[in-house]
Amino acid sequence: MRNSARLGLVLCAAVLCGQATAVRAQIPVDFGGHSHELQDLVDHRYGKHRIKVLNDYIGARGGDTDPWCWTNGQVGALTIRLLRVGSHQDAVGWYLENGSQPILPEGGGMLFGERCRAGQEAAVWFKRGGASMGFYVDAEKKKGRRADDDDDAPEAGNRERFYTNRLLNDAGPGGAGATHPPFDGDVQALVFDVSHLTGKPTWLVCFEDRDSGGRPTRTYRDAADEDDPEDEPEEMEHGRRTADNDYFDVVFEVTTDTYTPVHPITFGALKLRYR
Repeated sequence: MRNSARLGLVLCAAVLCGQATAVRAQIPVDFGGHSHELQDLVDHRYGKHRIKVLNDYIGARGGDTDPWCWTNGQVGALTIRLLRVGSHQDAVGWYLENGSQPILPEGGGMLFGERCRAGQEAAVWFKRGGASMGFYVDAEKKKGRRADDDDDAPEAGNRERFYTNRLLNDAGPGGAGATHPPFDGDVQALVFDVSHLTGKPTWLVCFEDRDSGGRPTRTYRDAADEDDPEDEPEEMEHGRRTADNDYFDVVFEVTTDTYTPVHPITFGALKLRYR
């Protein structure tokens, strides 16, 4: 299945991403105990040991861009291909950057709705260059389970949204304050530049669909155990199940011929661009 979203860009406002902080990155990620699963996917797709998921994400090294977003230099399209979706409740969309708050395009920027599956593709078409953008995942809040919980009972407001730009994410579990660095926005998505392995501009985007701001679980639990609430008590923080920080919940590949990583830009340069 192939979805598409079209946007005629007639913006005359700022589309900044990070400004002065964009070249001072060295962002630590508090991984949990499941990172080998993402490593296995990366090895299978790009070749063994070509990418090290614990060390090669954008932001891991000083001088990397932080926060991360994409900027298009000319008219063109962005193609998104799902490689993995761990929960049928997760949905994927895109947004425009304006330096502080995400701007949702017409239609809400939705690319893949709930019950999406690996192999699906979507395209975002731009009729004018100069916009910066990122992606988000809408996930079901993962709460701890009790014996009297009804897993099928709907609950209002039982969704939370995570962005590729970490500064748009709350700091700490439920926004209560980070318990580990970085302290100014939770890392909910890892982005890897794999262009040198594909021969064209390509990025691998890997989302954690639980709030990563708390203490991640360190032990591996078989998928079958997740269906048995009495097998092992859930680790909880601020009333929520803690994230495992495997960044293996929603994984997709972004390719394009016209998008480039964002670069720092001053307000003066921005005024000249939009005169």
